[in-house]
Amino acid sequence: MMNGFQFLCRVGILFFISFLPFLGFAQDDDNIYYGDDDRPMVLLEGGTFIMGNNEHDDETPEHPVLLTDFYIDQFEVTVADYQRFIAETKKEIPKHGAGIIPLLNQVPLFYKEPDLFQIQIDDRLMTTGEFRDLIDSVRYRPFNWASGNPDEEPAYLSAKDAEFVQSLHPDYLVLEADDLWIFNVNPEYPIIAITWYQALDYCRHYGKRLPTEAEWEYAARGGLESGIYPWGDEEPVGRAVFKTEEVTRTRPEPVGSFPPNGYGLYDMSGNVWEWVADWYNELFYHATTSPGQKVKNPYANEKTGVKVIRGGGWTSVEEDLRVTNRNRMNPEKHKLNIGFRCGISVK
Repeated sequence: MMNGFQFLCRVGILFFISFLPFLGFAQDDDNIYYGDDDRPMVLLEGGTFIMGNNEHDDETPEHPVLLTDFYIDQFEVTVADYQRFIAETKKEIPKHGAGIIPLLNQVPLFYKEPDLFQIQIDDRLMTTGEFRDLIDSVRYRPFNWASGNPDEEPAYLSAKDAEFVQSLHPDYLVLEADDLWIFNVNPEYPIIAITWYQALDYCRHYGKRLPTEAEWEYAARGGLESGIYPWGDEEPVGRAVFKTEEVTRTRPEPVGSFPPNGYGLYDMSGNVWEWVADWYNELFYHATTSPGQKVKNPYANEKTGVKVIRGGGWTSVEEDLRVTNRNRMNPEKHKLNIGFRCGISVK
């Protein structure tokens, strides 16, 4: 027989669940909910876990963290998701567009498959090979994007040759950036080239927020008390999208291309780096921990000029994929290997 306190707790839980549809969530599976953006979120029950890694300077010390319940997106935000957001809000598109095929890469795809696409420029269609020839006619020095060699300058279109940018077929974007890229806008790929502020705008529009760094690491661990990666200690080949000595990738993959972790979350390692809420502070773990004490819901809100990114991406090496690995980026920068997912608090 339950006592009065247990009875009230159960009534409270049932009351909360009954109001989920009015809060913008519709229940599907036991711990899956759909928010206003119609994307699945996983409910993670709070608890204590050991955050950090004593073998890496900015990941020390390992320390106990206590988190309250929260939701986190099951998948990284996709091109289709962000296109819907743009349509609803009339916000600017990402600086570099969205998608995946580098034109001036070390080994350009266009030179291998000149008839892969047709591209509309003004009133005429041209094959990718013809487009390649157009680009070859423009003054540029090839940029070794894969190695990022500073001795090789990026390419730039002249103002006249850049006029075609606005007249491209709507399924493609060609924009001038650090180098020149053409993007095949595949709706199932993760949105990339998103600044931290654009990611935050998206999440807020749908009543969400960016996950904290602690929430992200807790989610990435998938319920494992230890483990190098979201799935454990096994090698990441065949489990994540990243770069190896044998494979140099030119793009991410559709979200969910590999099995999820123990919490049912996809791509917590690899595919794209993910923005989180915290400002990066190399000594944050030291500043917030005390011997024998748990840190509850930590969040680094002191501005440092750079935000934390987590998880590694398609340009990353194996080391970047560790669940404790910390990296940082200027929140106003937009990189082709950075995306995001959203979270939300349970109140």
